[in-house]
Amino acid sequence: KATKGMEVCIKIDPIPGDAPKMFGRHFDETDLLYSKISRQSIDAVKDHFRDEMTKPDWQLIMEMKKLFQIL
Repeated sequence: KATKGMEVCIKIDPIPGDAPKMFGRHFDETDLLYSKISRQSIDAVKDHFRDEMTKPDWQLIMEMKKLFQIL
């Protein structure tokens, strides 16, 4: 589990047929990166992690729902 202020490691898979994205060339630490979410993943968070979620966590989920147009 990572919370605000912690360091994390991520893997960015290229789209099949596209060249891999390179840190420093295609993006850097100032770019916003979002995790891919779906209605199913939001429901899983509600079912299994509701007690661990904070108000800012839920606000982030709501922002991402708007961004990705998830009903």
